Amino acid sequence: MERNIKSLINYNIAATDGMIGEVEEFYFDDKSWKIRYLVVKTGNWLSGRKVLIAPHALLKQPWQDGFFPVNLTKKQIENSPDIDTDKPVSRQQEIELYGHYQWESYWGAAFTVAVP
Repeated sequence: MERNIKSLINYNIAATDGMIGEVEEFYFDDKSWKIRYLVVKTGNWLSGRKVLIAPHALLKQPWQDGFFPVNLTKKQIENSPDIDTDKPVSRQQEIELYGHYQWESYWGAAFTVAVP
């Protein structure tokens, strides 16, 4: 099913343990035009902080009723690296973000993150 990307703005994001915020915008890869991140405004529970969520965190469920379920907890999102969403995302920021969530990198580089 095709959708207009604007129709997905303001969709709520549901973590495994509750709602975390809503989609404010999308970041696209400037070469492939794939969605690289959802920019999520977290609302009151995290002081309105904006966080980036990669599309592969979305659960493979039908997106109905105006929300996207993700396979993340509120605590994981709360502890995610701070990223200024008004600027381009650097590779170093992506490495921190992907390391935090233990996601496999899309750019093909293998990396390890020390867990405290």
